[in-house]
Amino acid sequence: MTDKADKTRQRILENAKTEFLGKGFSGASLRTIAKNAGVTTGALYGLFSSKDDLFEALVGEHASFFLKEFSEAQDTFASLAPGVQVDTMHANSNSVLEKLLDYMFDHITAFRLLLSCSAGSRYELWLERLITIEEESAKNFMAVLKSQGRQTENLSDEIIHMLSGSFLHGVMENVVHEMPRTRAVENIRMLQKYATAGWNALLGLD
Repeated sequence: MTDKADKTRQRILENAKTEFLGKGFSGASLRTIAKNAGVTTGALYGLFSSKDDLFEALVGEHASFFLKEFSEAQDTFASLAPGVQVDTMHANSNSVLEKLLDYMFDHITAFRLLLSCSAGSRYELWLERLITIEEESAKNFMAVLKSQGRQTENLSDEIIHMLSGSFLHGVMENVVHEMPRTRAVENIRMLQKYATAGWNALLGLD
């Protein structure tokens, strides 16, 4: 890509960011983005094949990285010996979340787009994918506890989904509402305390 084409691409991306943040994916206009970037609609299509392609250029790398890191953290935890899982569950969760929270705040605009502006795009179910990973991790951990003879509540798939979803939605509220980073870290720690008490009660870990 030539220097001129690269500068044009960056102008388009900056204006797309503003348009998507203001109107959401569904309401955003490629014509408006092109006009504000000082290019023709044809020139925009020469660099981005569709509105989805343009949105992906803004969020795709960060969405994929977060999913990968979140999933790998769950896999690493699941590979630990059962006793180690029980002893380190909450500390492990805190460490992973604070690391990923830092990543979100380092790329705050991309995550605001993902969480608040992605309806209608291929990324609109991004958070649901995270929730599914969290659900599977919870089910795996419950199986570990049962294999050790621990008595746990018989939780339905529905309640596990609700608990996983409410927790992750709570985490993401820090980005949606643009909390200062230090405040977000405090919020995450409080949310973790709340979630820990609930899970301990349900899983017999009091």
